[in-house]
Amino acid sequence: MALNSKRILLVDDDEISRLVAFEVLTHLGAAVDLAAAPEDAMRLIGRQRYDLIMLDLFMPTLSGIELANIMIALDGSLAQRIAILTAGSPDGTQPTPATRLRVFHKPLRADDVLDFLPDTTASCAEHTFDTPAQSLEYPDIDGIDIPAGIRNFMGHELSFFATLRAFPEYSRKFLEDFRLSVSAANAKECRRLAHSLKGSSAMIGALDIHVLAKELEASSWRNADLARNAELFQRLEALILRANQSIHACIKRQHRLFQEP
Repeated sequence: MALNSKRILLVDDDEISRLVAFEVLTHLGAAVDLAAAPEDAMRLIGRQRYDLIMLDLFMPTLSGIELANIMIALDGSLAQRIAILTAGSPDGTQPTPATRLRVFHKPLRADDVLDFLPDTTASCAEHTFDTPAQSLEYPDIDGIDIPAGIRNFMGHELSFFATLRAFPEYSRKFLEDFRLSVSAANAKECRRLAHSLKGSSAMIGALDIHVLAKELEASSWRNADLARNAELFQRLEALILRANQSIHACIKRQHRLFQEP
């Protein structure tokens, strides 16, 4: 496989983002280590040499660019092996802060990684995965475009459904954390949470949730627009609860694609 000799570190506080990127990279053959926080990443780079270090742009304590600068100050050679991962728009409608580092956009595309790493010239189109032959019909899940989500997993549907199974708990925590951030008048954390949900929802094909999360992120920059923020959050919560009810119904019916291995 294209990345058999490569070791990659992915640093992202967002659980869904980590799961999606892990599936893409491991199915290309890479050995992947995951870190949810900058301090975990620093411990890992002290023990292991990585061919690629991907840092999420928006994290609670340090941005990906700030963490990259710390890493590079300790080891200048890392400058050629670090990339920033963001849910910002590649069309420039949501620009990434200026950086000399390579930027990958979520959902992570295999060709971006293959192009970044030396000695990996294969296209992701050359890679096939073990997709069950009987999986032509998918369950009907409210608000989830399942084929779009599976494409983000490079066609590996069982990995997609394992991630989708985790979405209700992930989104429950988002709703709880966002309410707490609103109560604390922490606009920065509101923006970060909305940004994370924006990227994660796109990855699993929750396109309506993605659109509202994007609007909520933009609205959270305007502290005076509290009524608009509250209205967006209520609509977003309703979409999330409907999607979660559909997911739970599939799990309860023991749909084969939601069964744990």
